[in-house]
Amino acid sequence: MATLLTRQLRTADAPLEQYERLGLPPTGPVTSAHLLARAQKPQADAALQPAPRPEDFPTGPLSVHVPLRDLLAHPEAAAVLRDHFAALLDGPLAQRALDLTLLQIAALAIGLLPTDRLHAIATRLASINTVCR
Repeated sequence: MATLLTRQLRTADAPLEQYERLGLPPTGPVTSAHLLARAQKPQADAALQPAPRPEDFPTGPLSVHVPLRDLLAHPEAAAVLRDHFAALLDGPLAQRALDLTLLQIAALAIGLLPTDRLHAIATRLASINTVCR
């Protein structure tokens, strides 16, 4: 199937990004190194998990209910986010997601922000809220 898909991508002059996204070679044969089902199983398993429920997380001025832009504007909250998912903050998604809350990001990008990590972030943000009072 991967060989057939690669052949179709080449016939359609697909851009290199499509090969990268699918883990397929833009030139040469498809090999076992290109078959990513085992490597991507954790992502697939994460996608089966239900989206986090907003009512399961504390609210406050620094919480997972607050837009990413506002959290990044607060140095301590930004440090919490960097500890938990620096790759997201350094990539192009962060700029596109500034108006979204962490809960919304977790619901939209399944597996990117698993519920257990979201709870860990929520706990640390709540501790900042307590110190700020």
